[in-house]
Amino acid sequence: MASPSPKSTDPYAIDCNLTDMINMCELLDETNYLLWRCDVDLVLGSQGLRHYVDTKVPIPPTETLDPITNNLIPNSEYEEWVKTDQYILTEMRRTITEPMLNQINGLKTSREVWTHFEKSYFDEHSVKIPELRQRLLTLRKGDLAVPMYFAQIFKIRNVLWFLGHSVSEDDSVRCALGGLGHEYDGFVQGILAQPALPGMNQLGRLIAEHDILFLNPM
Repeated sequence: MASPSPKSTDPYAIDCNLTDMINMCELLDETNYLLWRCDVDLVLGSQGLRHYVDTKVPIPPTETLDPITNNLIPNSEYEEWVKTDQYILTEMRRTITEPMLNQINGLKTSREVWTHFEKSYFDEHSVKIPELRQRLLTLRKGDLAVPMYFAQIFKIRNVLWFLGHSVSEDDSVRCALGGLGHEYDGFVQGILAQPALPGMNQLGRLIAEHDILFLNPM
């Protein structure tokens, strides 16, 4: 396994994990803006890059004053900002479906793209909280591996939290249990009979242990 690359001292440097993390993001279409936004926001935040799309953070000026000649010269900080921003924009475009890409032709920065979709879709999708809650309640594990199943739960829970409608850990556990198939009936009854529900992380381990013992015996 390759060792992670050392952190650069360049404040505009990209962590090598950005591309891998972008690959796991929801693909933006006309119906899932909030899911996409939360995914991309988490990726940018984890890499210390959220300020690129934050309109409250000023972009470095294109020129700066040379302390020796007192003349305006190109600002190297701005040049580094542009290089990093273009990389973010390229990666961001990979999370957007073709019909949605047509909306952002001509936009030149990741901030412009982010702001465009925010203005176009945020208000419209904010009113779909009941739909998101229903989606959480009707999620089914099916053939999904436990990490993938839980990732779907966490994704919707994160969107609801973003909208100011948090979902408790116990409610998340109940949703996860409710989405298990009939082969888990005994397991679910045992969990619900406990004085206190486990957390999601513990529940994931318990499901994995159950699968090894009962669904995938050696």
